[in-house]
Amino acid sequence: MKISPHQLINAVHDQTRLRIIYLLNQYSELCVFDLVEGIDTNQPKVSRHLKVLRSAGIINNRRDGTWIYYRINPELPTWASRALNNLFDGCANYKPYTEDMQRLESILKRDY
Repeated sequence: MKISPHQLINAVHDQTRLRIIYLLNQYSELCVFDLVEGIDTNQPKVSRHLKVLRSAGIINNRRDGTWIYYRINPELPTWASRALNNLFDGCANYKPYTEDMQRLESILKRDY
């Protein structure tokens, strides 16, 4: 899969998109509902940002019945995976990323 540094930076420079991929990195795979609840925003906004991330090749999805699950693309080039992991390390101790994690953890515990 080809992705340029410019495409990667352009796709993740938005805080909402960074929040989405941060959660996907922590949980491997999430549906839109989980992401909406996790980042505490509306479904159209999450779907719009997922489309940008998919178009850039940063995430991909799979369908399971009526549900669509998203994950970070495992075929990202090594340099892109490293860059994202460095971003995730930087997000780990800052709001809103920590709040998103806490919110999603409580929702997932409640639902399962």
